Amino acid sequence: MAPHFLYGWQQKDKDKTTFNAPFRHRDDTDYMAEHQIARAFRERFVRQDAAEAALDRHVQHTTDLVLGESEGPAAWLVVAARPTRPVPRMVPALSRSEAQHAMSQGAKRAETLLASAIPMPRLLGPQLFPDLLANNPRKGLRRWVDTNMLVPARATRRRGLLVELHHDGTVVTAVDLSHLALPPSHPGVPQPVYSPVLISAVFETVALVHEHRLALRADSPIEFRAVLQTQPGAGLRFAPVVLDHGRLEVAEWARQPRTVQPAHSDLAPFADDQALIAGATDLAEGLLNQFGLDILPT
Repeated sequence: MAPHFLYGWQQKDKDKTTFNAPFRHRDDTDYMAEHQIARAFRERFVRQDAAEAALDRHVQHTTDLVLGESEGPAAWLVVAARPTRPVPRMVPALSRSEAQHAMSQGAKRAETLLASAIPMPRLLGPQLFPDLLANNPRKGLRRWVDTNMLVPARATRRRGLLVELHHDGTVVTAVDLSHLALPPSHPGVPQPVYSPVLISAVFETVALVHEHRLALRADSPIEFRAVLQTQPGAGLRFAPVVLDHGRLEVAEWARQPRTVQPAHSDLAPFADDQALIAGATDLAEGLLNQFGLDILPT
């Protein structure tokens, strides 16, 4: 976010107040000239554009990957989280055991967050990541990848899930929200979106992002983007599915849009559990509110 400005007294003239942009030069602090300030702002905007483009690339790549693996129309939740200052390439990557530890700690953290944020978290069902994955990350392109897809010899009929822990601090998750969202007695539902799974996936992702950042010893803020995606050109409406007295039902009173805008959130460099809950709630409600739903029923 450089340049940073200070409002204070000018050292040479105590009768004047000044608005200065300081910068470090070796062991000294100096103040920017006008052309340096202009250049610093240009560089800031370039960094922000590059960060937005990186999130777009992660979301698009993961969307193309999971939709290509879907046997039929399905609604996928894709969440990408990226530090504003990515970890440099010169920093050693996490080992496999360290990545496994981050994932196990993320599951424990998610359990605590859900218990604090949701009155009856058991209604959301078992946690997705430890239930669907064996905590068996394998090497990818400068990342660790854990998934129950992409290996035809080990294909299952369970809900599709993908988790990526990138060496630069980025985390990407993707979850199939339509898998068994409704029993066979509900034919003709356009594109079911199982809202309890959406909530659980968002909280588990935020918890995993936090533990991954701790494992990397990174102190950068994190930016999140969450999207709902389905096969392009299908023209199907997203239909939210909720638990109604223990039964899965389409929320007939809710909106059923054909497109859903991305939801955004962020985390401060040092976040406690309340900040994690706030970030996860903001991200989940950013999607659910577009259906007219909340995390907690009113």
